[in-house]
Amino acid sequence: MSIIYVWDERWPGSFEFARKHAMAGEPRFGFTACKNSKIGWIVKQIIGLSQGPGQIKLLRICAHGNMGFVQLGKDGLTVATAAHMSVLKHFFSKDPATRIEIHACGVASATNIVKSRAGRPVRDARGHLVCEPGFIDFWEPRGSGMLLLEAIKKATGTTVLAGIDCQNPDEDYAFEGPVVHAVSP
Repeated sequence: MSIIYVWDERWPGSFEFARKHAMAGEPRFGFTACKNSKIGWIVKQIIGLSQGPGQIKLLRICAHGNMGFVQLGKDGLTVATAAHMSVLKHFFSKDPATRIEIHACGVASATNIVKSRAGRPVRDARGHLVCEPGFIDFWEPRGSGMLLLEAIKKATGTTVLAGIDCQNPDEDYAFEGPVVHAVSP
């Protein structure tokens, strides 16, 4: 079984494997996706690192994000592009702990997490976007964040996890705030 990391080149975190959360004895592989990479090319790279069908235990995608969007490669990962991941379906392990973790701000949120004033994004003194807490509507759970997680789950047959709030990139790959799960049967 293997752990695969995909880092978008614009992700502000470290391009290193997690040390504390590595599964004992399982090989870890990773690559950086350029901002011009197509989702199809990214998927082919994942397959190339997979060690064959049924061998991926954990896929970590690290990028910028917002409600229902992962800034991965040229087109991003959206409900419309998630179907490209369907060729990965047979490469994931059948182990119930197998999953995809999306480490990107607000991907699972039903609302925009970028703070705005007068319709313009607010930036801090360093020029970074300022985020607000995300939101998931449990009474109407069809927000864009949940729709993306469900689309990825449907395409890959694998459980998908993502946060609703701003995420701090760290070497532990820990989620900040509430995490939404789209659980595969």
